[in-house]
Amino acid sequence: MQDDVYILVQDSWEAGKVLRELVAKKGEKLKEAPDLIIDKKKYKADLIPPGLIVARYFAKQQQQIDEFQTDLDVITQELEALIEEHTGEDGALVDAQTDAGKVTKNNVKKLIDGSKQLSMNDARIVNREDSVNMSESYRIYLDACCLNRPFDDQTQPRIALETQAILTILSQCQSGQWKLITSTALDAELAQTPDVERLKNVKAILRIAKIKIISSQLIEDRSIELVKLGFSGYDATHIASAERSRANIFLSTDDRLIKKNQKYIQLIQVPVNNPVQWLMSITQK
Repeated sequence: MQDDVYILVQDSWEAGKVLRELVAKKGEKLKEAPDLIIDKKKYKADLIPPGLIVARYFAKQQQQIDEFQTDLDVITQELEALIEEHTGEDGALVDAQTDAGKVTKNNVKKLIDGSKQLSMNDARIVNREDSVNMSESYRIYLDACCLNRPFDDQTQPRIALETQAILTILSQCQSGQWKLITSTALDAELAQTPDVERLKNVKAILRIAKIKIISSQLIEDRSIELVKLGFSGYDATHIASAERSRANIFLSTDDRLIKKNQKYIQLIQVPVNNPVQWLMSITQK
């Protein structure tokens, strides 16, 4: 505060628009954290932090940027998972790799151009098989109840049945046919598990996940909206994370959560169901 007053007395309010470039001496690190980075140059605003200006005058634009960043993070994770899945032995992208093992845009384009030399009959077969695989692909968010279900008392018929459904779903995710989604919200709830062995087993399941949704202001704001509808804090954050991930289904063994969702089904942007009911519905298609 004393420094701000000194700047105002010396340079008046004109100092508010001044950005000071930060330059480190050779062999040394910067002693101050930059407020802005423009074309790799780092700047410091001594009087008015840019964050205050953004919050006051550009809040809507910043929210849009945050939303785009979240979408970019999801797409980046999907791309990395896709490359990892198809660069193994006999993978579709093996020939698109450089000597260093990276998949590049130019190599993918060459691979696509080469594939156009297929006969029309072969092309029809490939396209038909691709459409079938796509129609059977699901992005799935399992809540903490589902993740814990395989470690509950299996002598109870309902628990045993739900466990079988969940294991079937996880098997599909592990094979790469479906994609399991995790989140920092799940990390936070599971961290409250007192049983260390159970926690270890649940975390092992989540290693199958190809997509992880990181907490953001958008998810927090959406969670607040859902809490106002009557969802618990954890449930609200899980649903918000599933919505943000564009999951095809949110699965839970919590009857109260599913019933609450039915009440507000028009306001929830992701289908919510019990794993047994959902698995039965898709296998009957």
